[in-house]
Amino acid sequence: MKIMFTLKIIMLLVVMALLSACPGVDTSLPTVSADKVQNELKPQSSMLILDVRSPGEFREGHVPGAINVPHQHINTVFDQIKTHGKDKDIVVYCESGVRSSKAISVLLENGFGNVYRMDGDMAQWRSQKRPVVK
Repeated sequence: MKIMFTLKIIMLLVVMALLSACPGVDTSLPTVSADKVQNELKPQSSMLILDVRSPGEFREGHVPGAINVPHQHINTVFDQIKTHGKDKDIVVYCESGVRSSKAISVLLENGFGNVYRMDGDMAQWRSQKRPVVK
């Protein structure tokens, strides 16, 4: 009985160690609420919205006004972001937060300020029945 308990504890510790080693959403990054993003969906928005999912995911549905820049290509569009995002907050989202966290880290490391992850990303946006463009 005591051996089984010890084995269960060891297994739990191993699982916890493995899970903590997996990269995920960086919760230290600044976020903006989906409500605020939705309220800013207008032609003269104060936000530049970047969807860092794949082009296929983008075609399946995205936040109105979002620009698709897959996260692995974010460093190739700095000039365009500077041009379109000048004096704007830059809002980044993906499906669940992992890719947006990576893209935001790259932007911050390269001198971009006012960069935010959309809280809940596309999964939450969709589940809350917010407007989606296909």
